[in-house]
Amino acid sequence: MRPPALYYYRDKDGKEIDLLFVYDHTLHPVEVKLGATARKDWARHFSVLRSLGLRVREGGVVCLCKELLPLDQANSAIPAGLL
Repeated sequence: MRPPALYYYRDKDGKEIDLLFVYDHTLHPVEVKLGATARKDWARHFSVLRSLGLRVREGGVVCLCKELLPLDQANSAIPAGLL
């Protein structure tokens, strides 16, 4: 099996996404945060990809939270300890 391609995203407005995994022609965005209290707004820039017409699926925010937590319907906070 071929490993997924990895990218970084930043647009002219300064919106950034730390990692983009491309798997099966679909983007999976990932942010990395130092905080332990998961916040929904950590995944706010993920919507930029959809507005560009790109195929986007589940995303995640790797952080210092204690357990896997949903941030919204498509994104989760992921404990760094799971990696």
